[in-house]
Amino acid sequence: MGRSPVVPVLLIAMVLALSASAQVRYQIGDDVRWAEPGFDDSGWPVAADGRAPLPTGTERFFWVRARVAVPEGVAGPLAVMDPDCVTLAGLPIQVFVNGALVGTSGTLPPNAVIPLIPHTCVFEIAGIPRGGVALVAIRRWAEPRRIPAQNSGAKLLNATGPEIDTAAHLREREAGIIGRIRLALVPQLAVSTAVMALGLALILLWWRTRATPVLGWLGLSMVFSHLAYVAIWNWPLAVRPHVMLHSWTVTAIVLTALARLVSLQFFWAVFDLGRKTLLWALQVLVIFIGALALAAGFAESATGYFVFAFGTLQVCFYLLYGTQFSLSMWQIFTQRDRRWIAVAETLNALFGLSATGGVLPLALTLPSVVKAGTLLLVPTVLSGTAYQISVVALLLRRFWRAWRQSEELDAEFQAAREMQAELVPLHVAVPGFRIEVAYHPARQVGGDFFRVLQGENGAALVVVGDVSGKGLKAAMTVAAIAGALDNEFSRRPGEVLEHLNRALRSRKSEGFVTCCAALVARSGEVVIANAGHLPPYAGGVEQPVEAELPLGIVDGVSYAETRLWLKAGETLTFVSDGVVEAANAAGELFGFERTRAISGDGPEAIARAAREFGQDDDITVVSVGLAEAA
Repeated sequence: MGRSPVVPVLLIAMVLALSASAQVRYQIGDDVRWAEPGFDDSGWPVAADGRAPLPTGTERFFWVRARVAVPEGVAGPLAVMDPDCVTLAGLPIQVFVNGALVGTSGTLPPNAVIPLIPHTCVFEIAGIPRGGVALVAIRRWAEPRRIPAQNSGAKLLNATGPEIDTAAHLREREAGIIGRIRLALVPQLAVSTAVMALGLALILLWWRTRATPVLGWLGLSMVFSHLAYVAIWNWPLAVRPHVMLHSWTVTAIVLTALARLVSLQFFWAVFDLGRKTLLWALQVLVIFIGALALAAGFAESATGYFVFAFGTLQVCFYLLYGTQFSLSMWQIFTQRDRRWIAVAETLNALFGLSATGGVLPLALTLPSVVKAGTLLLVPTVLSGTAYQISVVALLLRRFWRAWRQSEELDAEFQAAREMQAELVPLHVAVPGFRIEVAYHPARQVGGDFFRVLQGENGAALVVVGDVSGKGLKAAMTVAAIAGALDNEFSRRPGEVLEHLNRALRSRKSEGFVTCCAALVARSGEVVIANAGHLPPYAGGVEQPVEAELPLGIVDGVSYAETRLWLKAGETLTFVSDGVVEAANAAGELFGFERTRAISGDGPEAIARAAREFGQDDDITVVSVGLAEAA
């Protein structure tokens, strides 16, 4: 009668139960005898739930030991796997089974070579009896910068501890763990990709509109910060490249430094902070310290240089996050319209300080990575993303309001342009006279004006002026002057200016108006009164006209009148100061000599010459001459 299969099945079940309940013990320190199966580890601490903490002191070596069941009745070579080796980066290890070294990842001191991600954590073993129990000892070395203060309570081992099974099965288990890690990183990677895409859109929006540098700096900050997140967290765990830790350190330093510097520029721009010297001093200091850390990061096997690189990088973070934290706290109480941005930046700086060790009593203590169900999340990435999204929402709200206001303002300007087109007509016809006009405002609406009114006996009254200031306010003053002229029945130039002065003084508006009024008779006689305006030109000569005070300054001003005669074929040309004060890139003015030299040309030719030289103010040119028949 054959053996009943119940007995071996029960034996295997008992062995597996023993394995599941086997204690995982750990010890900080280093002694090669701890790999021996006969070593008494009963005095070692037991890993609670199979989890052992990282060391926190100056000792960098630490061991774990577990007695693991060896399966029986399985085909193929056996192997041992440490599940934590799959998920942990930057920890060189040696794996011993019954005292024999069966596999390594990286190289332990004195010439430490640290892998970023282990190539494999499955090591084949031979020569151990199946169906029994084997002693698995794992020797680890934690490079100093892998033990920052905030990770002192982090756990190393999974509850299952090391496993022994067939090599094929364990490699399948390892691939499954890696697959779950990649799947767990997908949401974080999707968020980072979306934020980078939004950042690029903001950069494009700024490039197209050039509305404000805040948009550009925010977009760059979003792109570089999440590029750093992807390169530092997502990319190594998802792709598992076969690179050493020092190469990854260099990449992390460069990308993180760029992200922090761009974030600092955005912070400075969004709060309109002055003190540019402080900003550039901080940037130069951070770049200098980061360069030292970058140089030290190339020293692959020198632990001291790694410590120096990590320490200098910490100083960079302390400077940047500490500065942003202090300034954002200040902005909370001083910038009411940007208070929520300051609050979000304060929280982001707190999380950043926590991730780098924390230098403030209020800094939170956060792990580098946390698990949420099947997901792996980086708290600093989440806080940074929340901060950036909140800032984007606040800025878009502000820009939406500004855009609506600009639309309303554009409508007002359009109405002002239509009104000004009626007040300042470009085509004027008075019988017996040749009248030409060139009118080119520096902005959407201008502060220059002119009117040509019919006088007695076929004479023409020409009024040319310039309102101090520019834009819509100046255009409204022009409208008031036009209305006052329509209500003035006198055509004597001095009386016209006195009437305009009274009208402006009654409005009690700020500023003043220069104005020149000329009554041109068909006989060629010209009577001119001038209120601080440029004298007209005739025959290439500036006419000697007495200039009184501009309009709108004081009450009761009388304006003297000057008489002169136009010769046959001559024109009387009036120009605004936008012609004389046109300036080129070097700051040179168009000036009176150039104006006099071309004063006999047509108004459009004079205006074109001044505009090509460099227009800075409204340009108005009006010429009046006797018609041929006259």
